Amino acid sequence: MSAKPVFSIGNLQTATHCRRSALFESQPHVGIFQEYTAAVETLLTALWAEHFPNSALCLMATGGFGRGELYPYSDLDLAVVSSETVFRRPSGKIAAFVQALWDMKLSPSVKKRQR
Repeated sequence: MSAKPVFSIGNLQTATHCRRSALFESQPHVGIFQEYTAAVETLLTALWAEHFPNSALCLMATGGFGRGELYPYSDLDLAVVSSETVFRRPSGKIAAFVQALWDMKLSPSVKKRQR
């Protein structure tokens, strides 16, 4: 039985709403993007562990997310990294992971590059 993510979709949506409200109500923005990035990172860490326990694959944040400045309406720039060729089974798991991100309305933009 896989562990449930500590940071739920509902918690992320609440955190997102609060941060968006603070941003658009002209409250001080310092730290808002970093806090939002941290919330998304917490969720992704749990979700990745659920989909890829003990995997050689690595999830890498790029773009604003990688810089720690994920804007609330930005797409989520990610790269799945592996030192080996990814075959069908992990590829299907990657598709399921990406679909879970879409289901959470995180707008993933996942890069895939083969050598």
